[in-house]
Amino acid sequence: MPPAAVAWEHGGMQQGRTDGDRVTIVSRVGRVIAIAVIALVAVGAVGIVIGSGEELWNIVPLAFLGVLAWAAFWAPSITVDDQGLTVRNVLRTEVVPWGALTDVETQYALTLVTAERRVSVWSAPAPGLLGAISTNRGELRHLPKSSYHGDSVRPADAPRSDSGHAALVVRRRWERLLETDADGIRDSTALTEHSTRWHAGTAVALVVLLIASVIVLAL
Repeated sequence: MPPAAVAWEHGGMQQGRTDGDRVTIVSRVGRVIAIAVIALVAVGAVGIVIGSGEELWNIVPLAFLGVLAWAAFWAPSITVDDQGLTVRNVLRTEVVPWGALTDVETQYALTLVTAERRVSVWSAPAPGLLGAISTNRGELRHLPKSSYHGDSVRPADAPRSDSGHAALVVRRRWERLLETDADGIRDSTALTEHSTRWHAGTAVALVVLLIASVIVLAL
């Protein structure tokens, strides 16, 4: 299987090839924020080391901000392939097989709906008020059938938004698989559950660094 493709477009996200490929989608805005925060953390840490070796503990709050920026803005993604959808959020990764998917929503963020629960995609938030207002009606044409709610489409389905672009990739693959009935998706009963893996290392690191930061700042 080809390696995952990651790219961007429209100021947000961009898919790689969708047919037969494994595609990983991330938020460019999120990664820019992560890079900016981590760069500031690095500069601050260097300043502390050079300025006074006796205040090295002050690096701890900076380390917390750096790890938080990585976990919240750099790491999140959604991967689409013919087996299903892998959603990496801040504290857990969830795998949703196509056979479990019942709907794709974008009201507040890209959300994968199954019979058991709803999986929000951290890396694909819906646009804010200004983004919704600036959405061109032309962007909302020729979208997959599952994008339409009656005769209307949400601004969050616009392909140039994070939620809309990710939803477009997901819906196109889902509809293609349904049309070919790949792996018996229409009649699948065995794939009704999705798996969850918690990021224990990330959670522990954030909690430890947060507690340590509070102690350092209180001294």
